[in-house]
Amino acid sequence: MKNFTFAPCVREYAARAAGGHEVWRARTLDYGGGITVVLVSPSMSSGFSMLESQLDPGATSRERPVDDSGEQGGFVLEGKLTIWLEGNEEPVTQRANDSFQLPARRRFRYANFADAPARVLWDFT
Repeated sequence: MKNFTFAPCVREYAARAAGGHEVWRARTLDYGGGITVVLVSPSMSSGFSMLESQLDPGATSRERPVDDSGEQGGFVLEGKLTIWLEGNEEPVTQRANDSFQLPARRRFRYANFADAPARVLWDFT
C-alpha cells in the first residue's frame, strides 16, 4: 500500500475535514488511471481502516489483480463498480447501496465501466 500523509485528527478515534478540503487533500492518494483514494479513518494503525475511492468513468485497477493479506469489504455510495474475484469466471457489477466482502489473500480486480463516476467506501483489515 502507498504511504499516506496523516492530517491532525479531532481525537485518536475521530477525523474531521475542518475548514474545508485541506485535511482531506493531505489524506488523498492518486493511483492514476482515474482512481483517487482518500483515507477517511483517523489512522491506519488500528484493526481496520476505511478508504473512500472515486473512480472516473472507464477507471480500472488494471490487469494486475490486487492481492491483499487482509479482508476487504465495500459499500457503493454512487455509480457502479464491477469486481472480478479470483476463482469466479464472471464479474459482479455492484450499484449504489450494494455491498461486497472479499476474503483475505484472494486476488481481485475492479473497474467502473459506467458513464458516470463511482464512489466506494472500503473497509479493510
